[in-house]
Amino acid sequence: MNTDTLPQVIILYGPPAAGKGTQSYYLRQKFPDYYHLDFGTELRNFISSVLGNSNDLINNIKPGTDSALVERAIRVKHDLPIGPAKTEDLRFVVEKAFIDNIKEGKGMLVEGPGRLVEEAIWLSEFFSKNNETVCIFHLHTDIEVALRRTATRYYIPDVKQPYKSYQEAKKECPPGVEPYQRIDDTDTESIKQRFRLLYADHYAQIISIYQLKAKAQVFTLDASKSVENVSSDIAEYFKVFFDHKI
Repeated sequence: MNTDTLPQVIILYGPPAAGKGTQSYYLRQKFPDYYHLDFGTELRNFISSVLGNSNDLINNIKPGTDSALVERAIRVKHDLPIGPAKTEDLRFVVEKAFIDNIKEGKGMLVEGPGRLVEEAIWLSEFFSKNNETVCIFHLHTDIEVALRRTATRYYIPDVKQPYKSYQEAKKECPPGVEPYQRIDDTDTESIKQRFRLLYADHYAQIISIYQLKAKAQVFTLDASKSVENVSSDIAEYFKVFFDHKI
């Protein structure tokens, strides 16, 4: 096993409901020293830190909060359910995490980046500038699989990994806690729009940007397969290309 060959940045890329969160959970167990950066979670945390957890914005914003920060948080809150945050907003929220972990020499497991061309350009150039080695696991699937999965996908508080059904999530819930679905998982038309505009129409271009600008290795997996089979495929890629058994 040669850990020196491991990429410094491992990216999980793909459309809605491709299994990025599930496979990220799998890889976090295998690479506990890697910093896990989930763009969606970072953006939601940013919104909560500025606006609070209620829809009553006026009473939840702390007095003296910078008005530009409030404006940005409101914009992200609006954009998140219907599409990706603007690249300038995403960069504002996550870039410090990248810089801090590079300074500390930590590997990074990045979930769900590059949904816009300009976002992929920014990130790939950032990785290149900082001499980061990058690999991308592209979890490829189609819209029908995405719709089936989002229709039954549930979460429980403080657990990042999604569950495949209400019943599965309920078994893991503490007493008195109910599983929930994210708003962006229940809007079929929004899922179709995000799938086409933010994935199907651009994924080949986005992947090529990472390859050319960051010299990323890209491995495409059939994400319509079972969770266990996809995890097994990822493990095989690490064995064959990085001489690392997981």
